[in-house]
Amino acid sequence: MTILKEIEHKKKKKIKYYIFFVIFLSIIGYIIYNSFLKKHELDFKIYTVWTWNIVNSLNNDWKIYYKEQYNINFPISGTLSKIYKNEWELVKKWDWIASLDNTYLKINVDKAQIALNTALANLEAKKATKNISGDLKIWESQVEANKTILEWIIKTNELELENASKNLEIAKNDYDFVKNLTQKDIDNANSTLEIAQKNYDNWLSTLDLIKNQEQEKLVNLQEKWFLQIENSIPLLEKYLKDTDVLLWITDKNKALNDSFEVYLWAKNTGLKISAENSFREASNLYEDYIKNRSEFNKTNYSLAINKLQEINDIENSVNTMLNLTLDVLKNSISSTNFSQETINLYISSFELNIINLNSSISLITQSKQAIQEQETLLNYKIENQNKEIESLNLQLELAKNNFDKINLNIENTIQDTKFKLDLAINQYNNTKTKTDNNIAQAKSQINISEASLDYKKDLPSEKELAPFYKAIENSKKWLEEANKRIEDSILKSPINGHIWKLYINKIGSQINSQSVNPFLIIINKDKLYIETNIEENDIPNIKLWQKINISFDSLDNVKIKWVVTYISDKSMTDENDIVSYKVNVDLLENNSQIKEWFTTGLDFIIEEKDNVILVPIEAVKEEKNIKSVILKDGTSVNIETWIADGNFYEVTKGLKIWDEIRY
Repeated sequence: MTILKEIEHKKKKKIKYYIFFVIFLSIIGYIIYNSFLKKHELDFKIYTVWTWNIVNSLNNDWKIYYKEQYNINFPISGTLSKIYKNEWELVKKWDWIASLDNTYLKINVDKAQIALNTALANLEAKKATKNISGDLKIWESQVEANKTILEWIIKTNELELENASKNLEIAKNDYDFVKNLTQKDIDNANSTLEIAQKNYDNWLSTLDLIKNQEQEKLVNLQEKWFLQIENSIPLLEKYLKDTDVLLWITDKNKALNDSFEVYLWAKNTGLKISAENSFREASNLYEDYIKNRSEFNKTNYSLAINKLQEINDIENSVNTMLNLTLDVLKNSISSTNFSQETINLYISSFELNIINLNSSISLITQSKQAIQEQETLLNYKIENQNKEIESLNLQLELAKNNFDKINLNIENTIQDTKFKLDLAINQYNNTKTKTDNNIAQAKSQINISEASLDYKKDLPSEKELAPFYKAIENSKKWLEEANKRIEDSILKSPINGHIWKLYINKIGSQINSQSVNPFLIIINKDKLYIETNIEENDIPNIKLWQKINISFDSLDNVKIKWVVTYISDKSMTDENDIVSYKVNVDLLENNSQIKEWFTTGLDFIIEEKDNVILVPIEAVKEEKNIKSVILKDGTSVNIETWIADGNFYEVTKGLKIWDEIRY
């Protein structure tokens, strides 16, 4: 073999080796690649694209509260009189729950009603003033008489001389008519006088009756509270003796505490002097009162008030003494001869004395107020009665004057009628002109009488009546306010619900309308709501009447539908400067399992769609605001999405049903 052939043979052989090596590597690479791909595919999740329903919602956690829970108190202060309902008792709206003592409130209503009646009577008296000044019937009779005279003159003119005898007869009849007419006026005036006198006498009798009745009430009050004073004297004497026995102030009781006096007020020695001085002051007041005690006087109201004030001053002084003595005990130290148990017994005893004394002080204060109010009511009724008597006396005097005036004018009226009769006789010889003048004169007299009658019928002007209407208006307001306080003394339920807590349940307790603590709390267990805070970025997605799905931490498989009923316009900022807004959610379905303070999960439904293409959120990649997914074969596909619910995206472009993606 030549060298060239050998070289060519080696080259061919070398090429075969290269081809074999490449094929071998390709096979090995294919096996490795195929093995790696299958192994890697086992790490992928495969999702087949399909259509589902999607809900976009906002999540939040909060707690359940009662929607109707009212802290209720009386609008006025007073003494608790009755309690109609108990704790946890079911009540309906406007049911009576409790009431205050309204004894004095009713008295105030009576006062207001009396004031209103007086104001109305004064108005009627004012309206009648001009009519009272003169009897309208007199003026009406005068007008009628003048008209009769006019008719008589006309008839005289028509009949002239031929009817002279007839004219004389007519004049005679007129004369008799006037006499009868004046007697009628006298009877009317006399009747008015008798009525005025009777009214005046009746009101005088009523005044005596009112005085007797109200004075009897006042005497009863005095007797009641003088008895209260007498009952309090033995207690005051006991409180003074108890203090003296403990503190050894007087020689009489000085040796009774030798075994423990060294331990008294040991923690604060300055209390001794204050307690002793307080004892002496109270003891002096008590001894002065006992020395100057006077018998009960039914008519001396000032004495009753003074005695009540004296006993009130003594009780206040004794109260100060007991409190200082109590401080002495609390600053004492115990020993073998003066055990802590003994100290505690003394403390309990003095605390009980203070409570009883405060009750007595309250009763004495009430007694003073009751006597003063009864005396004020007595004076008020007497004053109003005297005013009415003065008004009736004025009417009586006017009736007497009117009666005297009518009697005085009777003779003048008869003489005037006789003059007209003579005038008719003389006219027999007068001319037609004189007759016409008489007719004109008679007509003028009618006009004057009618003008006078119209004036007498005039009522007072609105300006004159204005103060009387104002008095009536003020009295009505007083009566309305008095009745309103009666209404306010009754506490009623504002809702249908249950009494959750009744803080005061002792009859006779003093109720303060200004107290920060309520009298009771009422709740409606059937109306619940959630008050939650939504952050600034999420609040635009919350709308009124928006549906909400709610789940409960303590209840399994219980979901309730609720709606948004309130969105605050005012923001709140917490310690981390996060801005949020208050949102209220109301229950649409009742469920007895739901309780106040249950922890809830809230899903505010923002948007819902049915039968849309969905892909898992974790399968979507986003780069430079472009979203994409990987198909099963490894191909990347760009997609467009819309809403999301936390697990899936809605795909609006880029995929179709049955596509398979991996992630």
